[in-house]
Amino acid sequence: MGQNGGVIGKQNAKSHLAAAFRWSVDADADWIAVWASAIGMAAPILIGAATGRLAPALGVAVGSLLVGGVGAFGSWRAQAGALIAAPVPAAAAAVLATAAAGHGWLSDATVAVLAGIAGALAAMGRPVTGMAIRFISVCSTRSRTFRAGNTRSG
Repeated sequence: MGQNGGVIGKQNAKSHLAAAFRWSVDADADWIAVWASAIGMAAPILIGAATGRLAPALGVAVGSLLVGGVGAFGSWRAQAGALIAAPVPAAAAAVLATAAAGHGWLSDATVAVLAGIAGALAAMGRPVTGMAIRFISVCSTRSRTFRAGNTRSG
């Protein structure tokens, strides 16, 4: 707790916010991977918005999140392993969200608990954080699809 009874002062808040958005100097940016990920997320949403089919487009965009930047570094064997493992959290999220769907507020509570668990596990390190982000994204997207009554992807 600080001097102000636990309230973060203005200067500390500014420092914390600046640190949160600071680019990591530990790794060089692979700008090809950055742009490929950005295009992989934005293009389906733009096409979906233009054609009036935004819900399936969001699913495709979240799907691109699964492999965006994954397996871009290391040996071919390491890259292949990362690409194979990337969809596992998303598949688990899709199965769990589908199983929880259709139960009203209980479905929402289940998704919130699953997201909380994934968020807590994210503290284990950067690779687990990526898995948690994928899990939460797919879980919340899948639950929203069911809530809207759209159980088909097309």
